[in-house]
Amino acid sequence: MSVSAPMQDWLRAQRSELNTRYAAARHRWPQLDGEAFLAYLRGTLDPLLHSLAQAPEAARRELLDAGYELGLRLLGQELIGSRARVPAIVPIWRRVATRAPQVLAQAPRRVLSALANACVHFQATPGARIGEWLSALDQAAPALRDVDTLLRAGQLAAWRAGLTHFRDSALAQARHLDAEVLHLLLGGADAAAAHERWQRHQADPWFHPERPAQGPRLAARVGNFRGFGGVFRQPPEVRVLDRQFLVRAGAEVYVLYVDAYGHSLHAVAAELYERADSAALPAGWRCQDGQLTAPGLQLDCAVYGGISGWACGPHTVLLSHPGTHSLSVLARA
Repeated sequence: MSVSAPMQDWLRAQRSELNTRYAAARHRWPQLDGEAFLAYLRGTLDPLLHSLAQAPEAARRELLDAGYELGLRLLGQELIGSRARVPAIVPIWRRVATRAPQVLAQAPRRVLSALANACVHFQATPGARIGEWLSALDQAAPALRDVDTLLRAGQLAAWRAGLTHFRDSALAQARHLDAEVLHLLLGGADAAAAHERWQRHQADPWFHPERPAQGPRLAARVGNFRGFGGVFRQPPEVRVLDRQFLVRAGAEVYVLYVDAYGHSLHAVAAELYERADSAALPAGWRCQDGQLTAPGLQLDCAVYGGISGWACGPHTVLLSHPGTHSLSVLARA
């Protein structure tokens, strides 16, 4: 195996322990391939080590230890490698190592684990835009000073790239980002404009700087028949509980997160649906004879079999329909 001298020295010094860890991983994941792991050490871990050539020795050792352990786990689960189910993990490691090596050196295990976990979230969220997330992190990289800033910036960028369930925590964490990073991620003419955008995002989930306010409107269609690659086995029903939208399709119940940047569905305990209700339609809104009427909006739902139910939140109204496996999502303003 051809690797750098520093890595050879580490492998030689840790040989007994590393062999034990490899054997344990093979026992847990019999499909773990020795040649694939050697290729990972050569092509992924060694270049990451090279990126930390100027880092303290303790950081380099932590990188090797964490990278070896994560490599076994991720290859064993086929999340990376030739049959990778989450192929973005290694590229994002490389990009952060190249663009922000000083941050990786501060806490290699924490950084590598967090980035891999984020990639898994993207892979599990239909419609999430991982390329957009990577581009946003690239743009913010010059301003990243420490691990906390990287993780906060990563979560904010991930929400805007379609991991909608991160919205509340991402916006809360964004208050700790300095003006330069916030500006790089949210845009605007200057730092003050970026801060104003952050405030507007907090106030309105349908705010988007490139889409002017349009009043009540059909903002999205969510879901599809599972047999056609969608989520739901049966036409879904909707309710709201503690300002969260719950969706029931047969025996399955989900919480729906939706805003101007996308949507995501997450399975929850079925009994939560029984504790939820529909909430009244906003003043001036009415569902009758398969149509929804609101100020400045008239939506004919006949093509979906009419309207079977609704759920209302402060900014959003969901409509369910008896003739389709999708929901209509309406922005209230």
